[in-house]
Amino acid sequence: MPNPHFDKKSFDHSALTSTLTSALVDAVVQPSLGLASTPAVNQYLAQAEFEGIAVKPILAQLEICQQTLQDSSRHISGIKFQQLIKTLLEHSKDPLFGLHSSRFVRPGSYSVLGLVSMNCRTFGEALGKIQPFEQLVGDMGVTRVNIGQSSSQIQWVCQYTDIEVIRQMVDNCLSSWLMFTRQLIGQQHSPHQVLLQRPSPSLAEQQQYQQLFNCPVLFNQSIDALTIKNTLLAHPVIEANHQLLATFEAQAQQVITALSQTESLTERVTIVVGAQLSQGLPTLEAIARQLNMSAKTLQRRLKNENSRFTSILDGVRLSQAQTLLVMPGLSLIELSELIGFTEPRSFYRWFKLQTGHSPRDYCQI
Repeated sequence: MPNPHFDKKSFDHSALTSTLTSALVDAVVQPSLGLASTPAVNQYLAQAEFEGIAVKPILAQLEICQQTLQDSSRHISGIKFQQLIKTLLEHSKDPLFGLHSSRFVRPGSYSVLGLVSMNCRTFGEALGKIQPFEQLVGDMGVTRVNIGQSSSQIQWVCQYTDIEVIRQMVDNCLSSWLMFTRQLIGQQHSPHQVLLQRPSPSLAEQQQYQQLFNCPVLFNQSIDALTIKNTLLAHPVIEANHQLLATFEAQAQQVITALSQTESLTERVTIVVGAQLSQGLPTLEAIARQLNMSAKTLQRRLKNENSRFTSILDGVRLSQAQTLLVMPGLSLIELSELIGFTEPRSFYRWFKLQTGHSPRDYCQI
């Protein structure tokens, strides 16, 4: 029972392999704002220097070590990063500071995530790496990829607390995604639409948004997101080296042991389940071993967080299934195997139980 949306020739199996998210812990974790990678910090500093702002006194004032910022594997606290952005805004004459800072986005701006993305075969594969690897960049926000029948939304939810900083970070994040996408595919691609929660700015500022994104930019929306056509998912990434991809993913897997202990166990289990799923259906015992604890301890600690292993497993499988159903090149048999079902009828019944729709009907929604 093949899905009519799939083109087997264009499908890349490695696009479906979710890998372990890791955090490189080198500073005290702040419970509310977490950490920010130095490449992400340096993008804002580059914009400040471009405007002629003296950044060294600001860094000294905030007690941010310049030597730390020279090491791309390091992090600073999210509280420090929010203070830094707020201070830079006070010195900047550009009300769209965050938007314009995207001119300095480079693969290194996303730490290992950038290197992983550069070596994916397709943009869809690179997009699939954002959620499992996002924490390598920091805890500034959470990405949600909402796949639709013909278009998809790449949504970002900022975790910071200062309203003006949030607006600048959202502008930076969405415009940086666009710039990086253009670098990945080697084309001046533009989104179908940009959605922003912020109130409508002045007409002159709206024109700057329009000039950068080259598509309709809608303000006063319920979410902050880029809307893209699903045809972009199959677009090849230029100069990708899939052997390097495996190397960079292996590096990310190795730093899983550095995951912050303040992170909930439910989140850690979700990450590990996602990493193991395409290799076979993970068991409670196998995941417990991966996290260096007994199965009973894992069950007890999940229960303390009002969570269960079976619920986490179903959630991960459903999320991956919903994404894969609208990606080209995959039969229902292959999809079933990749999320841990031995035959498609079992997947069909399970998916309908979870969503109320058959896989085929889901693609029509």
